[in-house]
Amino acid sequence: MTRSPQLTRMLAIATTVLLLVAAGGLPWLTIHPGVRPAFFQAVVIVSVAFVLGLHLAFVHLELMSAVVLPGVLACAATLGVMGVAGQEIDPANWKYVPLFAGITQLPLAYQFRQRLRVFRHYGPTDRSTWVWVVSILAIALCAIASGNGRSNTSVAVLMIATHLLAAAFILPALAQWLLPSDAIRLPPTLLRVAGSRNFLRRLRALYSYLDIAEEQYVTWKLRLDPIFRSFFAAVPDSAEVLDAGCGCGLMSNGLAMQGPHRLVTGIDFDERKLRVARCAARTVHNVRFVSGDLLTCDFPASDCVLMIDILHYWSADKQSQLVAKAAASLRPGGVIIFREGLNAPSLAHRLIHLAERGAVLLGQNPKGDGLCFQDRAFYLDAFSRNGMALEREATDWGHGSNTVLVLRKAKESS
Repeated sequence: MTRSPQLTRMLAIATTVLLLVAAGGLPWLTIHPGVRPAFFQAVVIVSVAFVLGLHLAFVHLELMSAVVLPGVLACAATLGVMGVAGQEIDPANWKYVPLFAGITQLPLAYQFRQRLRVFRHYGPTDRSTWVWVVSILAIALCAIASGNGRSNTSVAVLMIATHLLAAAFILPALAQWLLPSDAIRLPPTLLRVAGSRNFLRRLRALYSYLDIAEEQYVTWKLRLDPIFRSFFAAVPDSAEVLDAGCGCGLMSNGLAMQGPHRLVTGIDFDERKLRVARCAARTVHNVRFVSGDLLTCDFPASDCVLMIDILHYWSADKQSQLVAKAAASLRPGGVIIFREGLNAPSLAHRLIHLAERGAVLLGQNPKGDGLCFQDRAFYLDAFSRNGMALEREATDWGHGSNTVLVLRKAKESS
């Protein structure tokens, strides 16, 4: 049975207050003279480094904090209770306090990792109970094996109890806030697109916590690619849009978010990028993503087709086929928005070619048939042969030799 978000918040607040009250005994915690502070500090530093290293897998500061903070609060409560009870850090238990803290962080990290897997549409592995059992057994064995069994057993029980409280009530509330499952609101994030409008910030937020490589791609794409400053206004507000070669769905999701009356379909062959695109679209309901090879799959009838930076991965013959296919799927009066790096003996194009080679080597873009850039005349001829007329040419919608052609299909004569 799943708790409601309201009940989850109430339980989290109550548990936090309880643990903070318990942590209020910290001023009374004492260290036995037989424990050298330098050794104790060294062990604490090593334990903290271990915990932070454990959480580096979450990458984002927000996600790391969501796992570390409940554990820190639980440890503070444990030490506070020890202070109130007059149980000092003595030669028998000083090394076990940070050890127990490190062990109990493992199930917290695992539990949060499961929630993150669900958020990313991977599904949970459902082994968190076993992780807790193994961690508790490890703490019990450490306590029993120590010289002062009673003292260390009490520390172990306190550690287990406080971390169980944090895991049961505080961690789920933080997870629900950072990784919402209600498909209504965007996840909060510290990252912002510098100098952008609020719309681009919301578009960037769609991709928070999904895939670090795609997140970085989206962040820098929105910052550096000038097409996003003018592109969305060129697409009709009420239109069926096909995004051919949509990748992680940045343009598809942006069009759907900015125009709620648009119906957007994105097609790509890369399943990893499509999973990210679908996860990002959890709050956008007028977009769908289809897996398929552009050369062989069916294109839906559309009012607007996007062909942005995709054709140069195919040979010239295949590029002509894709142009014909896109034009055939377009309704009369429809528009194709096309961008490519136009082949020319210039430094601007050599830089574009070099950047594309790097993206292919890094695995960000497909290898395809190699990089087959064509010149402006080739594309204008290919579109003209398929009934498309040039309406606008925008050289400021891309860097280097990247040029945007806006082409329209003739309306049927009445």
